[in-house]
Amino acid sequence: MNLNNFTIKAQEAIQKAMELATAKQNQSIEPMHLLKGMLLVDENVVPYLLRKLSVNLDRLSNGLDKLIDSFPKVVGGQQYFSSSANQALQKASELASKFKDDFISIEHLLLGIIPLNDIASTGYLEYYQIVRKDAENFLLPSDYDFDTAKHMFKKGRYVYVIFMCHIAIEKQLKAILAEITDKSPPRTHNLLYLIKEAGINPPQSLFDFLAKINNTSIATRYPEDFRKLLASYPKKVTKDYLKNADEVLKWLRQNVKLT
Repeated sequence: MNLNNFTIKAQEAIQKAMELATAKQNQSIEPMHLLKGMLLVDENVVPYLLRKLSVNLDRLSNGLDKLIDSFPKVVGGQQYFSSSANQALQKASELASKFKDDFISIEHLLLGIIPLNDIASTGYLEYYQIVRKDAENFLLPSDYDFDTAKHMFKKGRYVYVIFMCHIAIEKQLKAILAEITDKSPPRTHNLLYLIKEAGINPPQSLFDFLAKINNTSIATRYPEDFRKLLASYPKKVTKDYLKNADEVLKWLRQNVKLT
């Protein structure tokens, strides 16, 4: 590889990748080193392109750090570019030639690592996009479900108000959990479990309500006596559930920020 074929910024990214590998005692320089190097030396083009892919840059950077830390450590070995890193560099060179550019830019380098023209990009970047989509897939229905709860209240379908309030809070919590843990949330309806897993500490009044609706929702899902259930939740009682659920959702949005 001849660094003179690269632009100054691309050279800096490659040099930074080599420095990262050296600092971590990684004998093999991987695409993750290259991508991390690009993020460190470029504050404009690479972040812009990654944002266009809906990539969470902070999470990506932290994730790359963890991946790099997990690579084998070798003391005294000769440093070299891995097969996949060489493939990325070769692809970047081919792209520069295709576009009739005199030098291989940092954009070419990025294009050599990830297929930006692919809707579902591969490897580690796909992982971070999926996490973001998981959060959105729970967050958007949460709003929809709470709107449904309000509509059910207007129609006098009070049992379903409680059911939909629980679902709205559940999905809000799962959106938070997906965002902060980098994993799809567990398949559970237990609000207290989700709060614990997310490390959320709501005010005691809200926690007490969450514990209350957590138990109530079981009866609304699987009623033993539906007529008795209807009598247990008249308009006034249901209105309090709706009000408290609204307070919980607002508190979560204000105090637990999703990126």
